[in-house]
Amino acid sequence: MTSPFKVIRGTDSNIAEFEKAISDALLAGYELAGDLVITRDGGETFMFQTLIQEEEYTFEEEIDEEDDEDEDEE
Repeated sequence: MTSPFKVIRGTDSNIAEFEKAISDALLAGYELAGDLVITRDGGETFMFQTLIQEEEYTFEEEIDEEDDEDEDEE
């Protein structure tokens, strides 16, 4: 199972790759979660984008044990 959370990191030297990674994640069903974060460190600019994918939950029908016992007695 993959994580429903994703953080994509990019730098000012790979903006096209950063944008493509975000586009690919959006096409895979992720949604933007929060604002783009931009920070500088040592002359380089870093960008971070968080994404989340809504999980689909499936529920199995609960079997009532009393009903099973009744059927076994018949």
